[in-house]
Amino acid sequence: MNFLRIQQERATIIFRLGIAFGLVAVLVWLGRMPEPIRAQSDAAGPVPNTLLVRPIKVQVDATSPVAGENPGFESVCGISPAAQDARPVWERWITLSGDRLSAACNAESLPVFAVRTPDGAALCIVNHSESKAAASLSIKLGGGVYTIERFGFDTNNPETYPSIERLEGVVIGGKGSAIKPVWLHPGSAAIYRITNRTEQTMRAFKEVKQQQRDIQASRPAEGRRLQSPIVECESQISAFSSGIRPDKRYEVIKHVHRALLTVAHAQALTRNFQGEGRLSGESGGKMAQKLNGLEEALTELSACCLNLVPKIEMGPPDPVRQNARDVTISISNQGSQTITSIKIGASAPKESRVSPEEQAMFTSLGPGQSVSAKFTVYLPAVSDVLPLTADIAYFAARVPAHLRLHPI
Repeated sequence: MNFLRIQQERATIIFRLGIAFGLVAVLVWLGRMPEPIRAQSDAAGPVPNTLLVRPIKVQVDATSPVAGENPGFESVCGISPAAQDARPVWERWITLSGDRLSAACNAESLPVFAVRTPDGAALCIVNHSESKAAASLSIKLGGGVYTIERFGFDTNNPETYPSIERLEGVVIGGKGSAIKPVWLHPGSAAIYRITNRTEQTMRAFKEVKQQQRDIQASRPAEGRRLQSPIVECESQISAFSSGIRPDKRYEVIKHVHRALLTVAHAQALTRNFQGEGRLSGESGGKMAQKLNGLEEALTELSACCLNLVPKIEMGPPDPVRQNARDVTISISNQGSQTITSIKIGASAPKESRVSPEEQAMFTSLGPGQSVSAKFTVYLPAVSDVLPLTADIAYFAARVPAHLRLHPI
């Protein structure tokens, strides 16, 4: 009898456990059912505050423009336009007025809007829900070396100072997608700027070459002297002009940095010609501007191929020192090659002051490592604009590069 009773009790327990596990499985299955991807409406006004689905997916096709006029991202994303006498803070960083791109999200309370920019794409995502949103952003891109930056701001106070950070870049050989995480607090928004540094470099070099031809037409001797380093620069750029494959990203570094050497030579010649009066202020100024643009594009290309991620962090306003802001400048090596002779510095216009004035120096930066330096910027008056230039110098392929960042 005891044996039968024990068997019956075991059978009852197993039966109840089976029902419990079945209920849990059904609940888990229901919780994972995603909503279908829906394109965002162009209708103006606030977006409905619905419950967030899981998982949240944002999809943008930077290779596919949408026909028709641009309705404006404020209308699509449900953001109130700034007052006439107030300038939205994001306009100092980027404008979202290009050709509209295909963009969609499977959560109605997270509208997304995307446009094409001269060197890539930009998109805006807003969280109208009452919950913190975590989503996956997929951006379809053509071939190129891309830097991706995130600009976060409060939709209720668009004039407040935003947070800006650079994400890990991506190298795409033909066509592919960049996958990035999205995190938004209730009532906040983020603008993502995607820049094709390969395309930017090619365009910048064409502008330099055209300016050299213009100089040679009026000043043959100076034009011929400038032609020599520019021809050498072209031979280096041609090594990666047809595209950079992800598995070859480190092999192009030597060509990128040799091109930087030739640009430095042309910059020195231009300064000498200007100082000696052999180039007019207008002609020499244009050449210097074009060469600086090419240097910036090549350096950004170098940093992205090396998978270097720079960052500027601003400290909170100090009520005691209202005209002073603490700034931390850092660089992280997410790649597989070591860079050497790292220098981190900061500079500001004459009416402002940076302390300390000396650069922080580091011998090397290996894979997975980060270095940082802290500075204090003293402004002549309280301002929401920080006139600072962060300069991160490093050596790769035995040639220096200077990465310059400008917060808005």
